[in-house]
Amino acid sequence: MKPKLICLTPVYNEAWILDRFLQCTSLWADRIIIADQGSTDGSIEIAQQYDKVVLVRNPRTEDFNEFSMRSILFTEARKISGDKILLSLDADE
Repeated sequence: MKPKLICLTPVYNEAWILDRFLQCTSLWADRIIIADQGSTDGSIEIAQQYDKVVLVRNPRTEDFNEFSMRSILFTEARKISGDKILLSLDADE
């Protein structure tokens, strides 16, 4: 049995590119975990349109904390059973 491909993506107001990112990522990823950091531009609504997306909320703080943001994504990925390969991508890269 091959491992699941899991894409880990932080999002904050990336509606301008998120739909295209999810279209492309859905071609190869088994799951796409998005940690939304308080988007106000429709990013959440776009993410909810995709069956492969697991949406988690990351309350955005004034100080950017890379460790905290990645920790939320990895914690959610660990809930998925079986072998997995984790890939961390930003939607705008």
